[in-house]
Amino acid sequence: MENIIYELKSLSGINIVFLILSLLGIFLAIFFFINGKREKLPYYRIKSFSIVDEKISSLDNLKVEFKGSEISNLTSTQIAIFNVGELAIKKDDIALKDKLRIETNSNVQILDWKIKYVSNEINNFSVDHISNKLEIDFDYFSKNEGIIIQLFHNGKSSEELDVKGTIINAKPLTLAEGTLLKGKRGQKIIEYSNRLPKSVQWLLAFPVVIIIVVVLMENYLFGGVQTVPAKFTLNE
Repeated sequence: MENIIYELKSLSGINIVFLILSLLGIFLAIFFFINGKREKLPYYRIKSFSIVDEKISSLDNLKVEFKGSEISNLTSTQIAIFNVGELAIKKDDIALKDKLRIETNSNVQILDWKIKYVSNEINNFSVDHISNKLEIDFDYFSKNEGIIIQLFHNGKSSEELDVKGTIINAKPLTLAEGTLLKGKRGQKIIEYSNRLPKSVQWLLAFPVVIIIVVVLMENYLFGGVQTVPAKFTLNE
């Protein structure tokens, strides 16, 4: 105990402020977690497979066509758009001037497309092909619901496609690069806490343990850890 008091007295002003903010943040995190923060959490995943590339199409006496048009590249891309939030995303949530859509860059042409999977037919998803983009319409989609669209284009990879759109009162539409959608902020907290003396770190450890216990209990009882739903991982 005396060591902790000594370390606290030796802290600089910046570290004291950080300590206070850390403790406040920990208790606020527990408060908001227990009270249940309901939100819309839109994510998307994208996966491409090259069917024809320039190495193949450049072979002598070989002509590659798609629906009568000669092409040098043909790529199949699957895009999953889904919601992992507790609140449903509704049609009226989409900003009219920034609709939900899949866009290509100016040099890439969408040759064909189809809706490959819809988790709930009542969502009433539809897709409209306009120039170099696919506009996506729907009535709503709730937690773990969404759509998978497959499109064929003359680009080379997923980097030539983008999923855009503004969902009102929701976090920005985000690329789900892994299977775990939450937890990355913890790395920053660890980095900052490592700058503090060991005794102060032990002081912070107790409320952190409480948070971990609360999270584990919530996950066990209510399934609160947010991961990419298996049907939208695009592993097939």
